Amino acid sequence: MLDELKETTDFLTAASEPLSLPMSFLLDPQNRVSVTYRGELDVGTLLEDASNPNRTWLERFSRIAPLGGRAIDHPHVRDAADTLEATILYRLGRRYEDAKNVKLARHYYQQAVNYWSDFPDAQRRLEALSNHP
Repeated sequence: MLDELKETTDFLTAASEPLSLPMSFLLDPQNRVSVTYRGELDVGTLLEDASNPNRTWLERFSRIAPLGGRAIDHPHVRDAADTLEATILYRLGRRYEDAKNVKLARHYYQQAVNYWSDFPDAQRRLEALSNHP
């Protein structure tokens, strides 16, 4: 499980660093990493973050970025963000498919297509799994 969390953190932050200990992850209602916390977690911060679970991708990315700053709000940046989100969801789908959990694999492939409607790999996997119970 730690390997998967490290891989997810590395992918989301475009860095390859050891996981901090302690480290916590807040998931949103769609089971996406909403916030990562390095070091001790303040309960007030957690409650504030949990009270706003439906952040946009840009808001979530800003919260997990290893450095402060802001992202450029431009259609090309939003398209790149949607493509990245779709890729993350597709990779989750592959993990669940490899683990023989077809229901969750289909769910994540569908979520990937929702972010990037022309995602051929996700569409192919959805089609391949459409005949599975």
